[in-house]
Amino acid sequence: MVLALLALLAAGPGPHYRVYVFTAPSAGVQADQANAREEAVRDLRDALARKKQFQIVDDRREADIIVEVLDREVQEAGEGGFGGAKLTKLANTIIRLRVSHATGGEGSELKGMGPGGRAVKDAADRVEKWADRDQPTPHKRGKFSPPSTVMTLPVE
Repeated sequence: MVLALLALLAAGPGPHYRVYVFTAPSAGVQADQANAREEAVRDLRDALARKKQFQIVDDRREADIIVEVLDREVQEAGEGGFGGAKLTKLANTIIRLRVSHATGGEGSELKGMGPGGRAVKDAADRVEKWADRDQPTPHKRGKFSPPSTVMTLPVE
């Protein structure tokens, strides 16, 4: 029993947010672009699962945060040095996301950028910062809203 308690304490706190990641099917999207978005969903799910404050869920109704992958594009970065051939792939990947709370409210559009897989890590970092920033901060008295300045007194 003591070992089980120590194991629970050593594991630390569990994830704070349950996250659902998806991409919406679009009618006018080419097959390669749809495949790129599906690949971005898989990569982003893996990157967010590595963050200890997130737990990836497969059902949208179980989620606290909804992440929709809007687009994934690769921008080629010119020619090699001095007009020569490229020895390494010089491309910048951009992943566009829409992040919102499952309870509703205003969402945000975020963008992860970087060469290759770095764009996914950048997008996951931005989702993490958004989740931390978009939470209500406790007031100095420990409540989530400041005390009211209006007092109502009983009428006698």
